[in-house]
Amino acid sequence: MSTVRLARPDELHSMTVVAERAFAHDPAMAYISDWQQYPDRVSLDTPHSLSTLDRQHRIFYYFLDGLARGTLATKGRLVVAVVPDDAQPSKERIVAVAYWVCPGAHLDSIGTMIKAKQHRVVLGDRRSFLRGMGIKGYKRAIIQYQQPVDAIQKRECKTHGVDVRDCWHLQLICVDPEFEGKGFCGKLMREQFAFAPDAPCVLEASTPKSRDVYLHYGFQTTGEITMGAGKVGANGLPVRAKEQATGAPVFTMFRAAPKSE
Repeated sequence: MSTVRLARPDELHSMTVVAERAFAHDPAMAYISDWQQYPDRVSLDTPHSLSTLDRQHRIFYYFLDGLARGTLATKGRLVVAVVPDDAQPSKERIVAVAYWVCPGAHLDSIGTMIKAKQHRVVLGDRRSFLRGMGIKGYKRAIIQYQQPVDAIQKRECKTHGVDVRDCWHLQLICVDPEFEGKGFCGKLMREQFAFAPDAPCVLEASTPKSRDVYLHYGFQTTGEITMGAGKVGANGLPVRAKEQATGAPVFTMFRAAPKSE
């Protein structure tokens, strides 16, 4: 038996662990973070302490935690799917999460980034000060990813007669790998569509597989950018053979509000 509901502020850590497991093999994240290889997925069966993680895992955690904090800071919606915890049946286990940024909000404003503690991503923490994503990661995230994506979303929304500022933005949606294929993504999507039935939505997909999943829920592909062509493969990791350095694709997507009858 599963339940879909709004997350509680004290669940940020559990949500971030789910997101970290789900996005451990994400091409866009790999390129932006300059990973040389994908990190291992953190096990939910053991206590998750940041002090036990290496620098790559910690920065990854801070980035995803910052997305959740930024969504909250801008009055967005953090939605979770939960099931009874096998180890403690009286408690719930978060198995899927969705971060919906409300229309007109921006996670990249200085004030929001401070509230989201995103300085940990760029600069690192006390154990790895000045060893975060750094200027290279910031440029990749903003100049190579966010700016071209925003330009496409703005242009394509206009062609549909919609102002992008009127759209809900699905910043992140994911299912713990252990629970994939059980319909949790669909439950999270339908919850938002029921909450804001008359609102258009935008999102970015970082793999062809996720793009195809979103097509199933009424989104359409509006554009594509490629990051790191000549440096990384489609998985976002460095490659030596130039013919394999095709770059990591990102697909912009739009879902129109259902037409009133």
